[in-house]
Amino acid sequence: MTSYLIMKWLFLALLSLLLVGCHQNWHYIPYSFRTEEIPAEPDYSKTDSWAALPWVKDLADSLPDASLQNNQERADFDVFFIHPTTFWEKDARWNAGMDEEEINAWTDKGPILHQATVFNETCKVYAPRYRQAHIKSYFHLEEGGYSALKIAYEDIRASFQYYLEHYNHGRPFYIASHSQGTTMGIMLIQEFIDGNDTLRELLVAAYLVGMPVKESDFQHIPPCLEEGDLHCFMSWMTFTKNKYPWFYEEHYKANVITNPISFKLDSMHYSSKQDHGAILNSKFKLKYRHTIAAKPQDGLLWIKKPDVPVLKWFITTKNWHKADYNLFWLDIRKNVKHKANVYSSMVH
Repeated sequence: MTSYLIMKWLFLALLSLLLVGCHQNWHYIPYSFRTEEIPAEPDYSKTDSWAALPWVKDLADSLPDASLQNNQERADFDVFFIHPTTFWEKDARWNAGMDEEEINAWTDKGPILHQATVFNETCKVYAPRYRQAHIKSYFHLEEGGYSALKIAYEDIRASFQYYLEHYNHGRPFYIASHSQGTTMGIMLIQEFIDGNDTLRELLVAAYLVGMPVKESDFQHIPPCLEEGDLHCFMSWMTFTKNKYPWFYEEHYKANVITNPISFKLDSMHYSSKQDHGAILNSKFKLKYRHTIAAKPQDGLLWIKKPDVPVLKWFITTKNWHKADYNLFWLDIRKNVKHKANVYSSMVH
């Protein structure tokens, strides 16, 4: 992991997070990064160092509808899921400790429940806890943000190595992530998979969601062009139609954006609302089927106003960063299964 890549990805991550504007304490910074305050390193041989493991009862086993199945016990595929930032309270520290009960609870009840569960029909779910960087790190890179995000990546790197050595056993796998998790996921793929023929063949696909990703970021892993493409990556950042960030032209226009309904790169047409699966709401229920039309728009994903009851958050929200998975939960789940079926047919 070169310093160039670190600076590049953290800068792009900063740009993305500047759009979200959902927490008042992001700029809280009492002092610079202190090495002596780095939390203890995790031990990934211990189950409590993981937010989800396939043989442990956890929230990644959950189902929002009785018609769905959790097939982790017999799944032939894995997913290595890297959760987004859940350390954003007003805090002097730069990195969360592994034993932070409140932060771990936010992780479990937030992204593990609402994002990682997408994969439990097709995959065994592996989701490491890590010494995630505080959200302020993206806004104060020189004061401590670079150092904090390096610590976070050290853990993702170590957990992935442990997964490969002890859990993978040559099984095909997905990489999936969101927000800070995607900052980590991009660097993980660059370091371990992009130049490794064996791991690249085992990588079914990567869902790198909520951060900018460009085609040139990987040498051997292209964007997925069609829903059944393999050994490729998908990415999207969701905004209401006609919403442009102020720095769009310079920093977002060249991003690879997948339509998470059609799973194509078609930037000419909105997908049909009838093709949309369902939205996973905050109460972990599938609602509002066939309500969203989406299309890639020069580095962004635009959605039309959904056909749902008049709810404040559908009227006022322009940046759907927090719902990048929820809006398309059932669509992603179907795509994961479809790619697994294509992979199995090619192998056998």
